[in-house]
Amino acid sequence: MTGVVAMAEYIAGSEEAFVQMMNDKAKALGMNDTTFKNCHGLDEDGHLTSSYDIALMSRELLNNHPSITKYTTIWQESLRDRKV
Repeated sequence: MTGVVAMAEYIAGSEEAFVQMMNDKAKALGMNDTTFKNCHGLDEDGHLTSSYDIALMSRELLNNHPSITKYTTIWQESLRDRKV
């Protein structure tokens, strides 16, 4: 978590300023059911979104940064279902 906070502070000067940038961008994308309270996404009172808003954010990501699929389509194996 501290790495994300450090990134936020580097980009915006403080975590609070970065969260404001996140909320401003969310509103610009039409994410009307989203309110960010922190930059790391961990649960916090009032930190809310909806599946529709996540779809809007995902569409923005895929349309403007298509190379993200190089990282999001990497196969991962789950060990939870295996008997050892």
